[in-house]
Amino acid sequence: FPDITLELDLSARRVDLLRLAQSGKRMLVFVSHPWGGGIRRYMHDLAALAAARCEVLYLEPAVGNTVKLSWPRAEESFALYFTLPGELPLLAETLRTIGVDRLHFQHVHLQPRAILELPAVAGIPYDCTLHDYYAICPQYHLVTEDGRYCGEPGPAGCAACLARRPGQWGLDIADWRAAFGRLLRA
Repeated sequence: FPDITLELDLSARRVDLLRLAQSGKRMLVFVSHPWGGGIRRYMHDLAALAAARCEVLYLEPAVGNTVKLSWPRAEESFALYFTLPGELPLLAETLRTIGVDRLHFQHVHLQPRAILELPAVAGIPYDCTLHDYYAICPQYHLVTEDGRYCGEPGPAGCAACLARRPGQWGLDIADWRAAFGRLLRA
């Protein structure tokens, strides 16, 4: 039975991809973290506002360096998984094949670092919504360990903070800001 189940699942995914490619609507992908909260509410609200003209897919972290591309409609079970950076070209090809018009970065928390390369590899234009300070600080909220505003202490202070509380991807503050500087400039 496992072989039959796998074949049925693969067939269902192919049908889903075909349905998406032939939907006749603009195709958007929201890149974000996997949690609820304000960002997720914003994404749901934006998807609802655009529903008449656009299909919206979510690209969020799954486990480790694996991301999940899903169709967040209640009646849909579509989900594909890609391990980055190795399957970044396959993810980019999948997005182009289904006709994704635009990526919209909401957040990168828990995403593999290679997610920043997706627009260039896929050749798809993108937008970024800055819900917090993730583009300038791997702590996201400019707060110290005790929850107080850090005062934006400069590179040495940021390095000291990151030594105590390492940020995502293990980048120092200069490399973090350079990576997001490239993303935001493009």
